[in-house]
Formats: sequence, structure tokens, C-alpha cells
Amino acid sequence: MLHLYDSSIYCAEAQDTRLRPARAVTDANIPCLVWAEDALAFVHCVPTVLFAFQLIVPDEHVQAAATAITSHLPYQQMTDPHPHWLDYKHMDAAEPSCFPSSVLLQHTSPADRVEYDPEDIYVHPQSYFSFDVRDPSLSVSLVPPLPPRNASIRFPTLVAFMDSLIATQLDPPLGFRHLKFSQRLKVYFGYLMLYSPVLHAMPRELFNGELEPGHAKVMDSLKAENRHFFYTFARVITKGWDDEVQERRTTLEKMGRFAEARKPLPVFRRGPSK
Repeated sequence: MLHLYDSSIYCAEAQDTRLRPARAVTDANIPCLVWAEDALAFVHCVPTVLFAFQLIVPDEHVQAAATAITSHLPYQQMTDPHPHWLDYKHMDAAEPSCFPSSVLLQHTSPADRVEYDPEDIYVHPQSYFSFDVRDPSLSVSLVPPLPPRNASIRFPTLVAFMDSLIATQLDPPLGFRHLKFSQRLKVYFGYLMLYSPVLHAMPRELFNGELEPGHAKVMDSLKAENRHFFYTFARVITKGWDDEVQERRTTLEKMGRFAEARKPLPVFRRGPSK
């Protein structure tokens, strides 16, 4: 049975504990945004398990943010990519990481972690996700109900989260579709569509063929080039990744954003690299 929620399944104390790495970053006066499962669960009411703790910071502060965490908390910087984020071998024999520009931190003593302390932490450059963490209109604070020490920690709004997920899928910064990563992003998007309180109303498509008003409002709030993806997802219209990429490029072309529309199309590697 599906259970929908109007608040996070994680209490304020659990969230406060989980956010310790983010506080280390903001205490160093580095703006940051909480990403992935933590953002889904704490802000958008998705009842998900919490995996790696992921932060987005300005590109020029990635290493400084990682150092801020390792200087105050028991984490160490890793040089090898985590196997969970390597692409499928049947797609690319080289198994590339989807986070080549991010910093991975791991707890120095996993057995001694307290509950909700993350075992792994990723610090991502904001450009990778087409996000500006310094733009307050794209994010929210959870203070209150969280204690004031979390006031500088930001979380993506529903629309900003969706815009970023769509852009990263259809204009992948790697220049090719990293299948495992792309699938994870689509799961995040599906979680938002299903669990966000703003989108609880059903059916999504009305008898007249239009979207339900709540869904239509969210779609119209997205960047124009990302609305088609939302529309087809909401109406359960099956389109291939290549088609969605081209549809987005066509919209950019019509908007006169020629540099974005005409740059080389991302590649979908459908077999082992040689």
C-alpha cells in the first residue's frame, strides 16, 4: 500500500545529526545545498532510505568544502571512485564514474558512527547539476523547525530540483549518457512526482486532456526547455532518451539560445568501449 506524507518521516533530531557535514561547510562561510535522498526526504516528503550524503557547492569551493568537513569530522578524502557510481560494464567496459569532478569522503571509523551519521559524503561542483547555490530563489531553509545552527544550509525547491534533474539527464555534463547515473536521476524525479505534497492530486491528466491544476502549475514554473519532459512523464507517455534530448534542443533553438541548442549532442553508449 502506498503511503503519502505531508512532512518528513525523519524527526528534527535525526535531520540535525545528518546535517553535521553541511554545518561544517557553512561554518567555513561556503554556501552549500543538500542534494539527493536527504533533500528528497527532509523537504519533499519522500520516505526514502538515506544513502551517501551529497552536497553541492560553488565550483571554486569544492576542495575547501571537503577540507572543512575533514578538519572537523572523522572523514577522509578518497582517491578512487566509489563502485556504486561506476557505469554498468555492459555499457562501457571502462566503467567510468559519474562524478569525476566531485570529492568523495568516507568515515574513518564506520563501526563507531552514530545513527544518521553518513558513511559516505560527496561534495559536488554546482555546474555539474546546472544549479546556482547562491540564488536564494532556488532553495529553502529548514529553520525552523531545525535549530538555528542550520540556518545557512539550503535545500532545493521542487521546481529547482526538477529543473536540475531534467537538465542533468538531457544535457549530461560528461558529454555522454552515464546510464546508471541517468537511471538514478530519473528515480529521484519519479519520487518527486509521486510524493511531493504539491503533486498528490490524482488523476494527473483530466478528462479534457489537460493536466490537473497542481501539476500544470508546477510544469509552467519549470524552465521552458524542461517542460516537455515533465509533461510526458506526468501523462505516462513513453519517449526514448534520444527523443527527449532532441525535443529539449528544439525548444532551446526556438528560444534563440543557439549556443546551447547547437552544441554537440550527448552520446548514448550502447555497448562496451573498445
